[in-house]
Amino acid sequence: MRSSRIDIVNRTRTPVPAAWLVRPARAAGRVLVRRLGIRRIGISLVGTARMRALNRRWRAADRPTDVLSFRGSRRFVWPQATGAEAEVVLALPVARRQARLHRVTLREELARLVIHAMAHLAGFDHERSEREARRMAAIETRIFHTVNPVRAKKKRILR
Repeated sequence: MRSSRIDIVNRTRTPVPAAWLVRPARAAGRVLVRRLGIRRIGISLVGTARMRALNRRWRAADRPTDVLSFRGSRRFVWPQATGAEAEVVLALPVARRQARLHRVTLREELARLVIHAMAHLAGFDHERSEREARRMAAIETRIFHTVNPVRAKKKRILR
């Protein structure tokens, strides 16, 4: 995924450095490259109301979630004109709450969520089976370790 393009759109009022999202996405891409096959990805930061609407529409769950990932042009939140082949949508307020709850930085929580979404885009699904959940968690932890080796050693990043 080194040659992939990652486009960021922040639809919130909170400034977030692009590197906080790009670095974990690239790390995940390097590990999941054969499974991903994505040349261009969009990452959007949204508020709680927008995420709730997306979660209701695509997952029939009338509540905000932390992250959604979409592959294929018909589901995009991102403007289709960009040519993105996949999109990750992060709810910044939810990520902020989870970071406080788990006593990690917002940067670490956003990295965890981007890596989780990228694993979904690569075809992993923790809801499929307990075995798949363990496999997905192990890959996510390995990727997170490359982005933040100190935190990954201190405690498991997955909950």
